[in-house]
Parts: sequence; structure tokens; C-alpha cells
Amino acid sequence: MFLKVYADESYDSGIYTCGAFIGWPKDFYYLGVKWDERLQKDNLRYFRASECEGLYGQFDPQNPPGYGLSQARARAESVRYDLIEIIKSDVIGGISISVSRKDFEDFVSKDLKAAQRFGTDILIYTYKTLITLTVELLEQDWPEYPKPKAAFLLDEHSNWQKAEEAYSSLKAENTACANRMLVIGHADDEEYPGLQMADLMAHESRLHTKAHIGNVGTERLMMRELKKKHNVYFTGLMQKEQLQGMLNE
Repeated sequence: MFLKVYADESYDSGIYTCGAFIGWPKDFYYLGVKWDERLQKDNLRYFRASECEGLYGQFDPQNPPGYGLSQARARAESVRYDLIEIIKSDVIGGISISVSRKDFEDFVSKDLKAAQRFGTDILIYTYKTLITLTVELLEQDWPEYPKPKAAFLLDEHSNWQKAEEAYSSLKAENTACANRMLVIGHADDEEYPGLQMADLMAHESRLHTKAHIGNVGTERLMMRELKKKHNVYFTGLMQKEQLQGMLNE
């Protein structure tokens, strides 16, 4: 008995966010079937939230040629909404953690202890925090035996081998991670619907976090929709205060 965690990242010059969905493998399988069928209706190969938001890549107004801006915008809104509806149809839970780029980079560049503890790669640090957070939530909300382990699949990138070594080291550093982590791997998000769902969680969480920091009162529709059926398990933000607190532990 094990849980599946699909995770992806979304970032800009101010915020680095890793987002994930956790659930049973069979649930992700059936959600993936629904999602593949939905993509095929619009002749799309995969979904990325940034492409959907910015109308490029798969959502480019010239894909197919001559499609047009208004049609492309309507298609993007429809596809994103339908993905939210598919996610809401099951009990998978979204988890995300965002890190302030400036606070992180200032911290690790000026404090040797922080650099040794956190490393200097914000991608690896944010994913490690997401993994640890996921394990802590399982320990808190699912303490009974047998404790289900979690298999993590992350979106691949050029530095994935170094990243996997860092994530695997959590088992040696953290007893809870040793008890809960099954395997950690990387894969192409174009091939895994679960990673495309995680990409949406990361994207929406980053924008949600930016609105929170900027004290913008209006919440994005997509995040409100995810919350309706309790598909948002946890969202968090690491700034200077939280980084210092972790270093002091």
C-alpha cells in the first residue's frame, strides 16, 4: 500500500514554488484517462499552466495555423477549467511551498551555516522542503499503522541526477522521511497527467502567494475552485523569518 506524489515547479524573478498532488495510484490512473480524453478533444498533446496562461506552446494562437487569438484564449480557459473539474472529481490533495528568491539567495550567500544547511540551489531546496512537508503532513494526519509510504515523481530537468542524490539523502537525515519515502524519480511531464496536474498546482500556488505578499484581496478563480472540494491540502511560504527559524532548529 503506497501513495503517489506528483510534483512540478513554477517560478519567476521573485518566487520559486513547488507544487504537488498526493493520492492513491488508482485514482491518478482514472483521472489521467479522463484528462487524456479531454486533451484529445482539442488536439493537444499535453498541458502546461504557463503556456495556457500566456497563450504559447500548445496554446499558441497559431496552433493550429490560423486558429486565432480569441479562439485560442477561449480554448485555454476551457481546458484549464476542465482540468480543475477533473481534479475536483476525486480526493487527491494539493500541497505547495513557495520560497522568496531574494530572501533565500541573500541568506545562503551571507551565512555559511545557511549555505551548508540549505545548499545554494533553490530548486533542490524547495523540492526538499516540499518532500519533507509532505512526509510531515502524513505523520500528522495518518499516524496509524501500517504507515503508507509515498512514491514521488518529479518533473525532469537537466540537473535531475544531482537532485535525486539530494532527495535520497533525506532518508539518512530524517527518520520520518526514512519511514515514509518509497522512491523518488524524475519524468517528462508531457507523458504523465499527474505531473501536468502538479504543474497547475505549482502555477496557481505561485500566483496565490504573490497576491498574498502584495496584499491583493481578490483570490484567483482557479484556486477558489480547487478549495471547494478540499483539493488544497496545504500551501506555505518561506521568507527570511521562516528560513532563519529553520536554521535555528
